[in-house]
Amino acid sequence: FNEENTLNYHLTLAHYYRLQDHFSMMTKHLEIVMPLVKNRLQKSRYHYLLGQVYQLENKDSIANYHYTKALKFNPPYELWFHAKLKATGTQNIDKPENIVKIERFYKKMLRDENNWEYHDRIYYEMAKFQLRKDSLPMALNYLNQSISSSTTNKVQKAYSYLLLGELHYKRIKDYEKAASYYDSTVQTMPPSNKNYLAIKETATVLDSFVTQYNIVKHEDHVQWLATLPEDSLDKVLEEEIAFEKEIAIKKRENEIINKKKRSRKIPISSTLADGDPNASKFYFDNEQAQILGKSNFLRVWGNRPLEDNWRRSNKEVVNVTNTTNNEETAIKQKNKGKKEEEDTADLFAHIKDKDTRLSEIPFDSTALDVSNHNLEEALFKLGKIYFFDLKEYDNAIETFERLYNDFPNYEFTPEAMYILYGFCPQYEKCDDITYRERLIDDYPDSFFAKIIKNPNFVAESNIINKKAEAMYITSFELYKSGDYQLADSTLNLIPKRFPDTNLLDKVNLLQALIIGKTSEDKTDYNKALNNFITEYQKSDLVPYAKSLLGETSSQKKKINKRDEEEKGGKPNERVKFKDEKKKGKKDD
Repeated sequence: FNEENTLNYHLTLAHYYRLQDHFSMMTKHLEIVMPLVKNRLQKSRYHYLLGQVYQLENKDSIANYHYTKALKFNPPYELWFHAKLKATGTQNIDKPENIVKIERFYKKMLRDENNWEYHDRIYYEMAKFQLRKDSLPMALNYLNQSISSSTTNKVQKAYSYLLLGELHYKRIKDYEKAASYYDSTVQTMPPSNKNYLAIKETATVLDSFVTQYNIVKHEDHVQWLATLPEDSLDKVLEEEIAFEKEIAIKKRENEIINKKKRSRKIPISSTLADGDPNASKFYFDNEQAQILGKSNFLRVWGNRPLEDNWRRSNKEVVNVTNTTNNEETAIKQKNKGKKEEEDTADLFAHIKDKDTRLSEIPFDSTALDVSNHNLEEALFKLGKIYFFDLKEYDNAIETFERLYNDFPNYEFTPEAMYILYGFCPQYEKCDDITYRERLIDDYPDSFFAKIIKNPNFVAESNIINKKAEAMYITSFELYKSGDYQLADSTLNLIPKRFPDTNLLDKVNLLQALIIGKTSEDKTDYNKALNNFITEYQKSDLVPYAKSLLGETSSQKKKINKRDEEEKGGKPNERVKFKDEKKKGKKDD
């Protein structure tokens, strides 16, 4: 190979291994090729790429070397900017003076007007630097500022959302907030990103968690409200509504401030400090003061239109000069007031009113049964998410324990106990014997108790089901051939010989069909179908049985109608016959 071929060979391999996510091999070929690269821009780019890979591998000192080298070849500003940011963020922070130096550099970058469009990236790197210092609150603050200062760079915004999601998911364990950030990541990140599907899967899991968690929280809350005296209940509901409105107002404040930050350049002091010392003291020149004033007005006076004498119940008409100008001003104020009134209405649109909240409280036994069913179902699903998806084993145990204590008769409680029974031998915080005893003593007829008592239960059940299925097929063929008596006799043997077979619903339904063929009284057929629907509510055959019931009902109506017509004819026909009879008598 000559020098050019060697260069192309290693660059091609480096590109291939990058596509395969085989970064160690990629860096190996890039390191080999670096002495052969003559183009200064290419050298800068390859050093930057090596720095990124080594930073991903947490080799900050090597990454810092390559980022620094990338700066030495006079790259374009955007590449210089990112290399400088990365080089600063990978510096050694063992010495306090280095930390001070780095933080000063970030503030300087933010003050530079050339970097206005890069504020989101600067804040993102500042957040990562705070994580290196193990300063989680500051990292969260800078990530939020990264998002609020984002303008057109959706990719950077997606990564800021993603890092917030990861921190709340893995470190803070606040799954509700994590779900929100992961959802925002999915909405913002291009689907072409190689990690998109994995991120979307995590977002789906967290969304399921939040759904079940909120059901549990809601049902617990409304059941607690049902126990309160009427006067206390009214007070609690009013406080809840006021609190939610307060949150909505604060959220709107932040949205307005962030929108104004994105729409114009803001001095660094207004974003890094608590307040802006250079801000105007005149109220109508100070945007933050106006936002705060409007929010305080909403808190004190509520949603009121912008109009004269707004505090009076009886408004007086006052004649003034310059009628035309005043009318135009009044129209503008009215339109502005109407717009503000609509905005405020939208602000509180998602907040439930008092009547809606009262309607959700289970005051009677029927409503309480519905609430308890929602609660037991959500607890089971929540426990499984804790166990299988989030690996939060302590929370899973606590959730399943509550399910057992509060809803021992729920159909899936035995399954929850079996999950813990299988898990506890490898987890020192629980005892598998406890769950074994619960299954055998409290749920002796459950599938899970049977497989504990008989390890060969599944294999034996498969053999039984095959034998039962053979008898059922024979019965079905006899039914189709019209030999209903022999078919029924064969079906009667199946539950006697194979009481544990999973074909009993099919057996029962076929027997109902035989009654329909052999009984002259369709009442017996309807009764057999209704008994099947009641006894096998969870069978896949229930919809079919209901359709058969519908057919018999329709047929019965047709027969009754025909019988009525045969006895006396249709009403209009009887009238016609009488008229003709009268006419005949007159002719005589």
